[in-house]
Amino acid sequence: MDHEKTGRYIAASRKKKMMTQKDLADRLGVTNKAVSKWETGQGMPDISVLLELARVLDVPVEAILEGGPAETETVQPALQEYTTASGVMEHPEKKERSRYVLEGVGGILLVLGILCLGVQIWYILNRDGYQIEYMARWMFFAVNGAALLFLMAGGLCMKKLRPFFLKPAVVLGAVLLFAGNGAAGLLTDDGQREILSFSLGFPSDCMVLKIQEDNGSARLYRQAAGPFVRQAETFPFTVAGEVKTQWLEKDVCAVTYESEEDGGVHQYVATYGDRSDGTAYYYVSNAIAGTWVGEGGYMLDVRNGQMELETPRGVEIYEYDAYMQYGTLSLVFPKNGPEWTLVLNADCILEGGENTVEDGGTLTLCRVSMKKTTPVVLERIMDGDI
Repeated sequence: MDHEKTGRYIAASRKKKMMTQKDLADRLGVTNKAVSKWETGQGMPDISVLLELARVLDVPVEAILEGGPAETETVQPALQEYTTASGVMEHPEKKERSRYVLEGVGGILLVLGILCLGVQIWYILNRDGYQIEYMARWMFFAVNGAALLFLMAGGLCMKKLRPFFLKPAVVLGAVLLFAGNGAAGLLTDDGQREILSFSLGFPSDCMVLKIQEDNGSARLYRQAAGPFVRQAETFPFTVAGEVKTQWLEKDVCAVTYESEEDGGVHQYVATYGDRSDGTAYYYVSNAIAGTWVGEGGYMLDVRNGQMELETPRGVEIYEYDAYMQYGTLSLVFPKNGPEWTLVLNADCILEGGENTVEDGGTLTLCRVSMKKTTPVVLERIMDGDI
């Protein structure tokens, strides 16, 4: 009779039942030390407990005496793999599922890291040809950092790749690259002030303005794809000091600024939509022909392109050539010294072939000022003749 072989079989059978040595000892009415001696081959179970031991372990008595089938010699090492540092057994299937989940997360992180790296390579190679750049300068360095973090985290989650990513040289290199990327983002300067403003229509509607610090020239950018934008319009006046942005509709952003060229306040309206089918240009003054009223004593009458605006401050009249249209959504008047911004709201619909917006549409009227202003909503009460 091989005591060591029998001991290994008892230990393997006990662990298969998810029992500790104390649990087995309590069931049999013996001490922990006795069970330990059995399993280490230093003793054999007494005949008085042999039948109860077989019943508790749910194995034949003969298997205990003979040490079980030959393959049981490999059971104990296999089960030891699932014993935690605290000595508590962890179910093999549970540990296997955890490993698969970790491997899956690692694979996803690696894919994200490779995608970020691919985006950066594509951008560096194509930015001049496509005339594109990131919405904000910091985004370039953020994508670099994200790529590095994703790759490192993904590699550490993958069992086969973990030894490589844990090498001191790899860890040190990753730390230096991450620190260098952050330092480059903080210490380098391209001489531009960037202003980003997001509307409720984001990501399709985002106002991106970049101002040259040395001369105040300002350029409006429009989205090309994803985080990339392309230069669209240049402001007619230089920009000095703060810039006020106000979304009057989810696709209309009023940009108000001061200029040292004439010391005045100016406004540029960035529009990102259309109220018709988008295939034809139309004049806003024609589309809003009629009489419009709003709360607080505001009334707008538009006839043959002429606008008469009544406010609590009095009546103002603007001829056809006294205002400026932006896109197909907004008017600013007067154009040489802006006082008001008028916007076609999203509920304005201009059917193909029609000259004016359908009933039910509203307008937004807002005073031009560097201070906070409250828009007024106007509703049409009477159609007008163009």
